[in-house]
Amino acid sequence: MIVLKTDKEVSEHLRSGVRELINLIRNRDISDEELISACRNILAVRPEYERPVFPIQPEDKMAPMLIRTWIDTWRDIGGVPNEKLISAEHLLQQVINYQKEHGSKVPD
Repeated sequence: MIVLKTDKEVSEHLRSGVRELINLIRNRDISDEELISACRNILAVRPEYERPVFPIQPEDKMAPMLIRTWIDTWRDIGGVPNEKLISAEHLLQQVINYQKEHGSKVPD
């Protein structure tokens, strides 16, 4: 994983990777494995956040409850655009579907 500190560094990395990928495709036929590897290299970027981030994985047993609580709380309080709440509802359904198909667990 490549850690980049600024949005500019991230965008420069992505632009460079995409240019390399385009050149690979233009200059020769590449195998599926080469294409996947090149795409992974482009996407293996994580910006370094200046603030704490708390990611919730879809397999986390508590994920649906946490997302539902977030939606309900902000709907009651107000201040969050309705589009964002609708997006969170879609995300909640995706997490529920994921857990039905793959199961859920206590985080590692």
